[in-house]
Amino acid sequence: MMKLVKPLLVCACVLLGTWGLVGACLDQYYWAKLPGAPDKPSGRIYRMSVNHGFVRYGTERQLHALQAMDEFLPIVGTVFVLAVLIGVFSGHVPIRR
Repeated sequence: MMKLVKPLLVCACVLLGTWGLVGACLDQYYWAKLPGAPDKPSGRIYRMSVNHGFVRYGTERQLHALQAMDEFLPIVGTVFVLAVLIGVFSGHVPIRR
């Protein structure tokens, strides 16, 4: 178990960092590129809230991508917190007192 702690911490940090970076980039891209009003000819009719409440309209696929990012963020955060706790209690993440 002790040999798995450091790789677990690294994987959890990479997962959280990657998920956060992809989520932020997706959010900013949608905010900058998608229309603020429905556009039926292009199929952008699904209302999305991006970048702290700005309303944009995208395709169904774009809506599902944004929802997936939002729905899995608590799972990714929980994996990170658990990995850090395991690291702290196993002694691999030192805490100064």
